[in-house]
Amino acid sequence: MAKNYYQENKEKYKERHREYYKLNKETIKQKQHLRYIQKKEEIKQKTEEYRKNNPEKYAAYRKYFEEKHPLIVLLKNCRARAKQKNIPCNLDLAYLESLDRPSICPVLHIPIDNRDKDHTISLDKIQPELGYVKGNVVFISLRANRLKNDATLKELQLISAYYSKYL
Repeated sequence: MAKNYYQENKEKYKERHREYYKLNKETIKQKQHLRYIQKKEEIKQKTEEYRKNNPEKYAAYRKYFEEKHPLIVLLKNCRARAKQKNIPCNLDLAYLESLDRPSICPVLHIPIDNRDKDHTISLDKIQPELGYVKGNVVFISLRANRLKNDATLKELQLISAYYSKYL
């Protein structure tokens, strides 16, 4: 009986839930965070188990998340690299959002999109020894960022011309 009433009034329930969430957003977030802290190991174990048992679903989710939230992924990856290489990293999401994200790579003049790895956006350190710090990073294509390893003379000249204005 109650199930039928819910089905008939589903939109009304959803709207009530949305309103409740708006009014109690901070309290709900605090409770969720507290629950996560209390059950952190259990949640991590279940997540890892799910990833192992559902590799296709997990891969599809990762792809979706990377497309939907590229800056979060870039930030997470640069923090991990900084920790691994023991270099400074003081970047945050707000700072990355404030940077100019070009649709054309400012170094190689190729489109930045998700058609292939070379055309994806990448976070580059202008002076590598300074690390991932505010004022020392720019967005370029992944190809331009990797050119230090396998560049042609023409590509190196383009990189040189671009970075000379920062030094």
